Amino acid sequence: MSLISGLWFVLFPFIYSLTGEVLWSSIILGLMTGLFSLWSLNSKLKLKAVS
Repeated sequence: MSLISGLWFVLFPFIYSLTGEVLWSSIILGLMTGLFSLWSLNSKLKLKAVS
């Protein structure tokens, strides 16, 4: 679910034309959300593999 949220924050500024400052902050926050989501998912998968 978080990965979808991250993708939304990246695509949102392009769907609705936003100002430059809002555009970059939205893209950066979206990428961070997506990366943290993937990192968390990877940690959970490694934890399952160990146990």
